[in-house]
Amino acid sequence: MQVVLVDDEPLILRGMQRVLRQGVAGVVIRSFESGEQALTALGELACDVIITDMRMPAMDGAALLERVHALHPGTVRIVLTGDCDDRTVLRVTPHMHQFLAKPCPPEMLSDTVKRASAMRALLRNDKLWKALGGISRLPSLPAIYLELQTTLADPRASSATIAHVVERDAALTTKMLQIGNSSYFGAVRAVVSVEEAVRRVGVRLLQGLALSLAVFEAARKELLPSWVDLDAMQARALKRLELVRRLGHDHDDIMLAALLADVGVLALAASAPEAAAQIGLRVRAGMALVDAETEIVGVTHAEVGAYLLGLWGLPLAVVEGVAWQLRPGDTVAYDKTPILRLHVATQVAAEQPLDEDTLAAAGLLDKARAIEAELREER
Repeated sequence: MQVVLVDDEPLILRGMQRVLRQGVAGVVIRSFESGEQALTALGELACDVIITDMRMPAMDGAALLERVHALHPGTVRIVLTGDCDDRTVLRVTPHMHQFLAKPCPPEMLSDTVKRASAMRALLRNDKLWKALGGISRLPSLPAIYLELQTTLADPRASSATIAHVVERDAALTTKMLQIGNSSYFGAVRAVVSVEEAVRRVGVRLLQGLALSLAVFEAARKELLPSWVDLDAMQARALKRLELVRRLGHDHDDIMLAALLADVGVLALAASAPEAAAQIGLRVRAGMALVDAETEIVGVTHAEVGAYLLGLWGLPLAVVEGVAWQLRPGDTVAYDKTPILRLHVATQVAAEQPLDEDTLAAAGLLDKARAIEAELREER
């Protein structure tokens, strides 16, 4: 694991080195006191992760990460800073994968680097990995999600304050009112205000909706192949959400994973257009999407999506759910039930076969078959 640290304060650099050497096995660290020094060195050494301060003389962190993004797109780009104005955040957002605030707890810094390593291991196709790191739109957390994160971090934020943020995004407002009035929440009377919808839907699901919608809207700006139907994908995302709830699971992280389970399809389509075209040809010929992905690029959208969400810093339960949604038997999680339920929701929503052996071993096969039968009747 090759990590580059950049900060104009030598004491901070030494502190980060100590934390990472103690917390990350086998890590190799290079430290630099300026962005210029780091850029020169990156031309000569391998780098998996770069962690930089924002405020530095000459070249600041935003300028550095913009250059790293262009020249070394496969490098995971992390900002660690204690002082950053809104304008600088807007400059760096398209070029960073994750933002950490100083003072950063040692375990958080180590965990961030270890997760970056784990996500890197998910994809063994180096060409695809580098392409994913270079997508200009999808890998950066969308602005509405970042704004919600900032608002929700304020313990004084009321539902009215949160609603004010939501109302500035027309697509999110529409979706919030739609979900708030759906049978998913057992609505018995119409919800007509965003503030009431916020209270009914809840904070974590609101974050998931914001992230999901922003990803889909960013994808609409890409030249996606014709076989990628964004409207159908959004409909499947909401169907997965409903099915997870029907299966008796309403854990926030798994609901968020249900919304984002197909994000890897978009990442593949945007980062590897030639491969995506070949995948599309096979899908149109009747091959299952995951089989076509495996044949062409060696991985599926599940691994790609998990990699992307891991870089974004989403909870490990979300990343694991997305990673193992197609192969739940491969998860090493102690409690496999949430991932198994997401697997059922994913496969039933897409009308694909279930992993019956794994579900039977967990005592969930009968429930899964009942859900399939109910859905067939509804269709």
